[in-house]
Amino acid sequence: YLKLRWERYVVQFSRYDQIRLLRTFSRPLSLHWIRSQGVRGWVLAFLLIVIASVFFVIFIKKRMSGKLSPASRLFLKLKTTFGIRENLTPLEVSEVVTKKEPGLKKTVEEFIELYIKTRFSRTPPKNSTYQMKTLLKKIKEKK
Repeated sequence: YLKLRWERYVVQFSRYDQIRLLRTFSRPLSLHWIRSQGVRGWVLAFLLIVIASVFFVIFIKKRMSGKLSPASRLFLKLKTTFGIRENLTPLEVSEVVTKKEPGLKKTVEEFIELYIKTRFSRTPPKNSTYQMKTLLKKIKEKK
């Protein structure tokens, strides 16, 4: 019995069988059954646009969430602490912060140096995010 099935559906699988299989699977994908139910074209287009928009928003949210490293998040917290909204390099941020608060120069430079090592080196220092967190707390306390 198995040999007969193998012969029929694998060895002797003809072009007609392929076309029949394709038609079987393409029928549910056809939109003719929707039109036969009396649904107008604009309703169908609206529903498709809404569904596509929902999937697009979900896709974008998944891609955007969680993309920042912990070091980058801490760097952004430092920027927001001092109200810096411009896109600046870490060294430029250090300059702006030390101009605003000269007493924090050493701590901010240490934070920025650790951020650069953590963010851009192949092997970041151990406990670097913890060190950055403690430095950021010190900066916020002194501010």
